[in-house]
Amino acid sequence: MKSKRIIQFLIGITISVVFLVLALRGVQFREILEALKSARYSYVIYAILLTILALLARSIRWGFLLNQPKKLDLSNLFAATCVGLMSNNILPFRLGDFVQAYFLGRKEKIAKSFIFSTVMLERLFDLIMLLVFFGSASLLVTVSTKIKGIKFISGAAFIAIVGVILFLRYGKKTEGFFTRLVSRFSVRLASKVSGWIDSFISGFQVVRQGKALTKIIILSIFGWFINISILWMVFLAFGIDKPFGVVTIVITIILISVMIPSSPGYIGTWEYFGVFALGLFNVEKSLALSCVLIHHMTQYLTILILGLFFLAKEGISLKEVENISEGRNKTND
Repeated sequence: MKSKRIIQFLIGITISVVFLVLALRGVQFREILEALKSARYSYVIYAILLTILALLARSIRWGFLLNQPKKLDLSNLFAATCVGLMSNNILPFRLGDFVQAYFLGRKEKIAKSFIFSTVMLERLFDLIMLLVFFGSASLLVTVSTKIKGIKFISGAAFIAIVGVILFLRYGKKTEGFFTRLVSRFSVRLASKVSGWIDSFISGFQVVRQGKALTKIIILSIFGWFINISILWMVFLAFGIDKPFGVVTIVITIILISVMIPSSPGYIGTWEYFGVFALGLFNVEKSLALSCVLIHHMTQYLTILILGLFFLAKEGISLKEVENISEGRNKTND
């Protein structure tokens, strides 16, 4: 297990180094320092406050996704969200999603496999909103032919996501199909698979409830406007005067890039694709890199500090977080 994790980590580091080198190629470091010195950091403070607001909006939305009879404590939802996102920043391959489910399950005594299914649904809604905002902005802003391929991929991905939602809509039939398939090889394993699928699909039942779904969609849109505004604040800090549609395209390209396997914290991919996106709108590379670095640091450090605070408050060490991500701790599933 350790050797596998080391290999995964080294692959991620290699990918990050490659993209970081590409992002830094042709950049004058003197110009970066000058841009950083002349930035108006009052806007960065606004970006940090908006980041906290975005985390709060995510937490409220997650409460609706969990759809529990007993009202969940918002402070627990907020803490688990911060710890999960922080863990994604320090652990490879989005293992923080498991940590997020574990943390809330420990606090609220809910089955962790069910919570994990809602975390996946949360990511699905994020992706849908990303594609919707990217597509909408692309219609309003003249974009380079360089990203027409991305638009095609986004359209295909959106259709695939709708297909997944429809697939999950018929949960019992899905469970029955996979159970019968596995039972041909092992009845005992089929029983376990049935339980896993049932628990997983139950987390997606909210897509059948119109009232809850409406609230989730509204909160998702609100959250995206906040995320766009965060980058807009950093644009203003560096005197980059671009319309809201351009900011939307830049942030969506950056967030699409974090899906690429890389080192913890998306170092390298975030910077390269951020500079690439700004370059599409004629922003000079040194200025673009300065802006992207501050935007990345604003997100990373805010989440890191909040995550570490809630871990310390709960008495959980970083070593324990690593153990959780490896599945060493017992769950209540």
